[in-house]
Amino acid sequence: MTAYSSDWLDLRAGADGAARAEALAARLAASMAGPCRIVDLGAGSGANARHLAPRLAGPQRWQLVDHDAALLERARAQCRGLVDGAGRPVAVATTTQDLATTANIDFGEADLVTASALLDLVSERWLGELVERVHQAGCAALLVLSYDGRIEWHPRDSADAALRTAFNEHQRAQCHFGEPALGSFAAARAIDAFMRAGYEVESAPSDWVLDGDHAQLLHALVDGWVAAAIEQEPASAARFARWGALRREQIAAGGLRATVGHRDLLALPGAQS
Repeated sequence: MTAYSSDWLDLRAGADGAARAEALAARLAASMAGPCRIVDLGAGSGANARHLAPRLAGPQRWQLVDHDAALLERARAQCRGLVDGAGRPVAVATTTQDLATTANIDFGEADLVTASALLDLVSERWLGELVERVHQAGCAALLVLSYDGRIEWHPRDSADAALRTAFNEHQRAQCHFGEPALGSFAAARAIDAFMRAGYEVESAPSDWVLDGDHAQLLHALVDGWVAAAIEQEPASAARFARWGALRREQIAAGGLRATVGHRDLLALPGAQS
């Protein structure tokens, strides 16, 4: 599954592209030679494939998996003409499937399993299942843009920390896959899980750095975070509402900047895999 609408994916696309840890993609590219099959989980409209395919050698066969058939239709359209790092056409297929479990997804011939902005939605059980499936396939994993709980605002406000805490707690209380989500703990848990499975793991920050050029995205974040924080901590509703009003004024004036913490991780099969 993906929790994202087409409009939200469009809104965040520029910030995502600028934030990715390109050094990890380069290391992945150096580790992969020859034809490769890539499974993209929660693929949405195909942004992950469009970003990675030109950075990897080929030939490449991508399988985009998502529960939203409309987003996958859009992905097929937007991935037409996609080429690999050598300029060869990339084969892209799609599978409409609920990702409440990875059990029905064919990883058998995969050289890489990848996902973008997915891990913070999943449960501890789901993550463990994913790592086991990746390990069984003997393939690499590149899992990017996982929110890690850090939000920094400039200028600062006395309510920043309280709102961040309430939002993070709200995110971990959500049950996108039938169980509480890992939320901001996701990347750290994934790193630990892959290391325990014998993988060589490298991670790097992939923070959104937002300013006046991202006014629409900032508005959406402020609105969403205030709503979540109030739902999580109703007693602080007035304080959070005032915080939101202040931040909207600052966005309108072009004076608000924010850093939203994300983390990318690359897991390569090690000697024990």
